[in-house]
Amino acid sequence: MALAVMVVAMLALAVPMAAVNNHDSGNGVMLGADPVGSGTQTDPYEIDMLVGDTFSYTLATNIPSTFLITSGNLSAVGLSHSGNLISGTASLGSTKVCVTATATDGPSQTATQWISFDVYRVLTISGTPASSWAGNAYSSTITISDVNPNATGETTLTLNSAARTAGYTLTKVSETSWTLARTAANNVGGTVAVEITATTNAGGISQSKVLSANITTYGKVGFTSEPPSVQDDGQTIWLVQGDPTYTYTPTATPEGAVITASGTNSNITFSSGVLRVSTANVFDERTVTLTATSNAGGTTETATQILKIQVWDPLVINTVPTVSNITSTVDGRTYSASVVADNYTTIVWDMGDGTTYTGTDSAIIYGADGKVSVTHVYATEGMYQVTVTVSDDRGQSARTTSVAYITSEIVDPDVPPAPENPDQPKDDKLIISIGAVVCAIIGIILMIVGAYYKKWEIIVIAVALIAIALLWQFDWIPQVHEFLMNIYDGTWEL
Repeated sequence: MALAVMVVAMLALAVPMAAVNNHDSGNGVMLGADPVGSGTQTDPYEIDMLVGDTFSYTLATNIPSTFLITSGNLSAVGLSHSGNLISGTASLGSTKVCVTATATDGPSQTATQWISFDVYRVLTISGTPASSWAGNAYSSTITISDVNPNATGETTLTLNSAARTAGYTLTKVSETSWTLARTAANNVGGTVAVEITATTNAGGISQSKVLSANITTYGKVGFTSEPPSVQDDGQTIWLVQGDPTYTYTPTATPEGAVITASGTNSNITFSSGVLRVSTANVFDERTVTLTATSNAGGTTETATQILKIQVWDPLVINTVPTVSNITSTVDGRTYSASVVADNYTTIVWDMGDGTTYTGTDSAIIYGADGKVSVTHVYATEGMYQVTVTVSDDRGQSARTTSVAYITSEIVDPDVPPAPENPDQPKDDKLIISIGAVVCAIIGIILMIVGAYYKKWEIIVIAVALIAIALLWQFDWIPQVHEFLMNIYDGTWEL
């Protein structure tokens, strides 16, 4: 009897306290605290482990014995028994087993030892706190492992001070789910370093995990650039044919926003982030819409910039300078004349005696309806060709001419002309008449000779002499001269 009691006592002393391997869960938590309990059915040895721990327990007695698991199921926690060894890799679960030792030497004896196994999950925390748009309410799900499925509330989560100050909160939804949130009013632009710490002491095993994230809140999508050379409304781009190719590189926030263009054509292209407008061709106003797109804040947001683009014809002056015939009067040596001119920038009067008037000369008077007048006093009598030339700033010009006949007589407008003396001989008139008669007689004689001999060249000369006689007699030579000069200058109009 005394021997049996000794065997049972020594078997009871072979507790598995040294048989549990110390295990580093990877969280800095050391497992394998000394088991508690007396090893009886009502007070078994308690062994707590985490999933994945390696367990090994060598059974020993003071008398050679065999060992059997007579109650419970080791496989419920991933363990097995072979010979005098209980071992395996712990899996989630709980079980209580009875180890029975039977002596193989001496009298028949048995002893029992009860062991309780509890295997807990390794603490994990996960989540993908994403960025958001300013002014929108923020919410993100944080997931943790249920370390002890047989208990509740064994794990707690806390936020760092910076996150709490920024308005972030944590709310428990279930044993495995929490919500990280921020109200729309608190969700302002910027980046906040958020740390969520999960801690548990389930089964007496301390575990701690940290989830860190830099959460960025973006302002709304918007363009940060304006096209160059726009009109007053900030959207219209007016170009002229022949201008250099127009380019505009739009930019937008947030960084990374993708910009696309619609409404382009063969003259307007958008590639590699650059809008180009060719001015080779004239085209009517066209609306081009630039769209900035970003999902940086978690959802897709857009902003638009509308441009109105047109290439115009170059400005061309279609008018040319014009000037009408000179209208003139002569009073002795004083010559007064006027023209009507349009579409000019300069006007020059050439009086034919070396005198010219232009611009703001006092001799020139600018009247209504384009009428320009001049008054000039000639120093000596004679015949002078007066020319008026108008020009524009493109080098185009027009001109007209007239002949001024200046006599030596100077008429005083305040003195009435003397009455004509009928007795005064008209020598000049008489000379002109005799000369005309002589030319006419010679012409008639030549006409008769040419007709008699049928010589057409003599007839032509005869006709010319008769014509000169007529012009001479009626004083038409100055008018013919002026007529020919107008034809020569291209200013005479029918």
